[in-house]
Amino acid sequence: MGTLFSKALNMGLLIKSPKGTDLAKAALAQKPAYVADEQLLCRMVNAISDLAILSSDVIHIETAYSAHAKDFQVKVFNADTNYFGIYKPIFDRAVYLDNSLAYEQLRDLEDKLIELIADAKDKAMGAV
Repeated sequence: MGTLFSKALNMGLLIKSPKGTDLAKAALAQKPAYVADEQLLCRMVNAISDLAILSSDVIHIETAYSAHAKDFQVKVFNADTNYFGIYKPIFDRAVYLDNSLAYEQLRDLEDKLIELIADAKDKAMGAV
């Protein structure tokens, strides 16, 4: 058994069946709730970052994660913002990921961003 494998096994990331084979599914099922919650939050943060990338032609969404504060910051600017002068975001929100309401706040944030993106696309197409 290699050193890395032994460490992973000791940390509870892997388990052994009675016959000695790894059971990744069983290991995942035994993860503590906070790990599952952390993965859910990570998926939400990634989904919001995807929105930022995919909508950059009509709106500018800046995302930042601060590890020491467990803070996910989102700022939204019009696509025609002049970043060389004084500029102000049209939307600014921070979500603290260690907050018990973080998932709901991220979901609300995603909904708001989808709304802002839709408005920006309508504006870009001349509908508004």
